[in-house]
Amino acid sequence: MDTEKERLTMKALRYALWTLLALIVLAVIGVVVAVSVINPNDYKPQIEKAVESHTRLDLKLNGDIGWSLFPIGLKLNDVAADLDGKPFIRVNRLIAEIDFWSLLRLQPSVGTFELDGLNAELSKNKEGVGNWTRIVAEAPAATKTLQTPAKAAPQPQPSQPQTAQAGKPLQFDVNSVKISDAQIHYADAATGQKVALEKLNLTASNIAPGKTFPLDLSFHVDNAKPQMGIDATLSAKVFADKSLKKFAISDLSTKVTAQGQPFNGKSVDAKLTGAVTADLDKQMASLSGLELQVANITLTTSADITGFNNKPDIKGELAIKPFSVRKLLDDLGQPDIKTQDDSVLKKVALQTQISGSGGQLNLKPFQLTLDDSNFKGSLGYNLLSGFIGADLNGDQLNVDRYLPPKAAKGKTTETAASQQQSSSGSPSPAANTPEKDLLPLDTLRQLNFDVKLGLGKLTAENLKISDIQVQATGNKGLIQLKALNGKMYDGSFATTASLDARSSKPTWQLHNDLKGIQTLPLLTDLAKVKLVSGAVNLKADVKTEGNRISTLRQNANGEASFNIANGALEGMNLTAKACEGIARLNKDSIDTGNWPDKTPFDQLQGTVKINGNTLNNTDLSAKLVGLALGGNGTVDLKQMALDYKLGLRVVGEISKDKACRVNPRIQGVVIPVKCDGSLTGNSKSLCRFDTARFGDVLKGMATQELKTKASDALQKLLDKNSQKSDGSQQDSTENLKNQLKNLFK
Repeated sequence: MDTEKERLTMKALRYALWTLLALIVLAVIGVVVAVSVINPNDYKPQIEKAVESHTRLDLKLNGDIGWSLFPIGLKLNDVAADLDGKPFIRVNRLIAEIDFWSLLRLQPSVGTFELDGLNAELSKNKEGVGNWTRIVAEAPAATKTLQTPAKAAPQPQPSQPQTAQAGKPLQFDVNSVKISDAQIHYADAATGQKVALEKLNLTASNIAPGKTFPLDLSFHVDNAKPQMGIDATLSAKVFADKSLKKFAISDLSTKVTAQGQPFNGKSVDAKLTGAVTADLDKQMASLSGLELQVANITLTTSADITGFNNKPDIKGELAIKPFSVRKLLDDLGQPDIKTQDDSVLKKVALQTQISGSGGQLNLKPFQLTLDDSNFKGSLGYNLLSGFIGADLNGDQLNVDRYLPPKAAKGKTTETAASQQQSSSGSPSPAANTPEKDLLPLDTLRQLNFDVKLGLGKLTAENLKISDIQVQATGNKGLIQLKALNGKMYDGSFATTASLDARSSKPTWQLHNDLKGIQTLPLLTDLAKVKLVSGAVNLKADVKTEGNRISTLRQNANGEASFNIANGALEGMNLTAKACEGIARLNKDSIDTGNWPDKTPFDQLQGTVKINGNTLNNTDLSAKLVGLALGGNGTVDLKQMALDYKLGLRVVGEISKDKACRVNPRIQGVVIPVKCDGSLTGNSKSLCRFDTARFGDVLKGMATQELKTKASDALQKLLDKNSQKSDGSQQDSTENLKNQLKNLFK
């Protein structure tokens, strides 16, 4: 019985298979007959009308339509579609062929896909609506309401077999793809921007999952704002596995040539070569031998990346070969950077290892070359928090070489502006330019960093500094210079500072401690001022607020104390001024014209109150040879001028010159000296003998001498009177009165 059932079942299956085969054969015969008998060109009007009734497109099938069965193919020629009465799409020729038998095997194979002369016109109106969004006509409001369900029907969940089917590897081959002379034009009426993608050509062959195939691409781009043209070519070998989870690009070679307004007539070339692989399942990607060349700069990198989320792991290397910044700017059509030294910016290079995990990117070891300066250390950046960390050490850097050239001698910016105003009769633009903010506060509030920097030698504003150590931090607008230490001019300095930019009025604090710094070479290199020499010790604490230089200077408030040991006041000889005064007291004359232009001292000290642009000093004192200096005065930092009243108290022998001899009459006398004028001028003319105040000195001396003489004479009279008296009180008193009258006559 079971055997009979099995026999009947097999017989039924055979009939079913023969029936299915017969149906397939009939279907094939029907398709063959249809393709052979039916001419698709006869149905052009119906096709055009159907498209017009369902869209806003006006379709015109101007050329012939052809089709075939072996392979299944469709050919369209001269197709045009207008949108709202304006050209939208044009196609010269479209050919698409699929192998018939590959469809039966459920492994479709495209024999040829060819698109020639595509021309698309895309645009946005002034309201920002793109014309491509208007292809399909909107349904009437009433129809929409009727068609809109009150509640969305639940979507059926796919069954397990469907999921399994969806996960099957892709079986799709393409023998040849060719796109030639394609054009896409885009215009934005609101911004006036226009972009044209033209001469787009693409070829690829033997495209199949799991196999490597060649790809070639070229195109031209025209951009209106700014006016710029780009020509690009690309060739590579491309691989994609059947699951579309693994990809590889090898033998990559890309060339881009750009020209236009941004490059001021220059043509700029860029090249990219190398290989890229990616595995989506493992979330891994690799860059191998990637090299980018732009003008004269060459960047090379290789890297392995794991994890495509916001916390990728990366390991690799990056290098920029030595290049000239000046040549790069010239190749890009940009103006050269004007510097005091034309030989700088001709050698820049970088080399580093790249590593990171959990969103942290590290460059270590990091090596940067800038001309004859070299920096080594590490850099770090956190992709999540934006935290920047740096620890670098450099051998040397001359900042002055990179500064803009100085103005011609005697021609300052203010002088040039004044001359321009006087010649034109109106203020120059520079004179009317408002002062700008010093720092971008919004940017500072976003910074989060911790930077350490060491530098062996630094030249800045002609100052020579060595053994520099800097540590600075920043967090949400609070910038702290925790240390700025170094050595300069046989001494050392230590500075700390802070900037609180969390409010609209940033506040600044500065503490400076100088020890044993030689002032003469410092002032000479800094401001070409030879005012004082010696080893200075200085402590200063200053506070201010604002975000403009003028405001910072006006709001400055603080105090500084200083002392200078074993030095001299340069360009002036206060001893000579004292001797000139002593010679007058001695009713003599002295020639100090050939005396040296300096005043040696053992110790010069004082305190300075800082009030805006004014430094106020009330306790200046110094020990000179035979003199004690005291004085007070102010320094105007805005005008770089001083105004001091000095007094030179005679305390001992000053000079061997007879006219400058010190006797008891002169001992303790204060010789007045006046110092005023510009600090940037000739310091020899700053100080001079103060004739006006010297008159007061003479009056004081005369009064003192009179008192001394009167006292001595009175004493003599008293002694004489006592000797002549006969004992009578009345006679003695009368005799003394008469003698005093004679004395004061």
